[in-house]
Amino acid sequence: MIIKNYISHLNINDLNLIFIFTGIILSLLISLAAWDNIKKKKGYYFLLLFLYIISFVNVILSNSWFYFIISWEMVTLTTALLLLWNGKDVAFKYFVIQFIGSSLLLFAILTAINQGYTQVGPIKETWLQNMFVLGLGMKSAIFGLHFWVPLIYEKASPLFCAISSGWVVKLGFITYLKIIPGNNTLLLYLGIIMVFYGGIKALLTSEYKLLLGYSTISQLGYIAIGIASGTTYGYYGAVFHIIAHALAKTDLFINGEYWLKNCGSCNINKFSSSIKRKKVTTIATFFSFASLMGFPLLAGYNSKHLIKYAFQEHVILILLLYLGSVITYMYAIRFLWISILKENKINFRKNNIRNIMNLSSKTRKLLPELNKNIALLIPVIILLLMGLFPNYIFKYISDTSFNFHIFNGLIANLIYLFLASRLFFIKHMYKGIS
Repeated sequence: MIIKNYISHLNINDLNLIFIFTGIILSLLISLAAWDNIKKKKGYYFLLLFLYIISFVNVILSNSWFYFIISWEMVTLTTALLLLWNGKDVAFKYFVIQFIGSSLLLFAILTAINQGYTQVGPIKETWLQNMFVLGLGMKSAIFGLHFWVPLIYEKASPLFCAISSGWVVKLGFITYLKIIPGNNTLLLYLGIIMVFYGGIKALLTSEYKLLLGYSTISQLGYIAIGIASGTTYGYYGAVFHIIAHALAKTDLFINGEYWLKNCGSCNINKFSSSIKRKKVTTIATFFSFASLMGFPLLAGYNSKHLIKYAFQEHVILILLLYLGSVITYMYAIRFLWISILKENKINFRKNNIRNIMNLSSKTRKLLPELNKNIALLIPVIILLLMGLFPNYIFKYISDTSFNFHIFNGLIANLIYLFLASRLFFIKHMYKGIS
């Protein structure tokens, strides 16, 4: 009877199934990458990953507010427990912060039920939508409630950051898609702020995990803008960017394990000349950043094109989105230049040289092998397929097909590249890089 009642509160449709499939694929890739890195209590770690998968599947499918909040708390609990492998202090901080976020979300849910919204679905009242924007904001790193990202990511392992940035924060935006049927000014303004705030912070930091964390805030801003547009183009652009960003950012954080072990640090200034050391890592890094930049024939281009097209009649917003793209190019070029293109001309102090040269053979054996190479290359392949054949995906969730104007996009991206490169090589903006 309980199971029958539970099943009756599930919303199984093509879009939800695509989100679930994406989340499961990402989780399996993280499991592959984690296999050689988790040494203690490995069985418990993978059991928690399994429970985490079940929990986010229920968050996506649940029509009932009761099952929705219970499932989300299971996501919070399982991810907090996964953080124990990085230390009790950071796990406790994460749990407390997310618990506060749960309180805000619960208050919004109770208010919605009181207003007659007994199930998860479209909400007409803007003020009530805004309550959910803030209620989900802590869990989804909305600007103003994003403070926990640098606090947690600095101490967490790259693999945990892959779980959090790659998928957990997306659950709030998947919920926004369900409850915000039209335009929402608050979410739009917050999204614009996130694009610039996150991009500029990513440009200024030299810590790899923080760079990717701030980049996540910036890229989530595009998703927020797409949802807030209230248009078909914005809606499906947000859907596409949820998936495209999840794939790219999971790949980049999995790479973080390689950087940490091979260079002995997460400081990007020590990543120099990686192409000579690990070609698979280099390929995955390049294509993931290219997708984040929105380069044509990759998934990130298609999603950003749709979001920009949603505001084709709003000149100021279009200009802001173009400027946001230039900032994305700037922090991506900065990282790619330091880690892949630039020769190793950094003068290390003696203790830094000693730390790198004394990497034991045991540590070197932990560098990505077959399973990790698979974990790195699968997202790249999917990003390429989504970029080359986007309408094959859209036909499962929409009757609409889209023209992605590849040639115009290529011209625009070459302009972004030119502007970002010119700004990048202004030496006073990048002390110590050249």
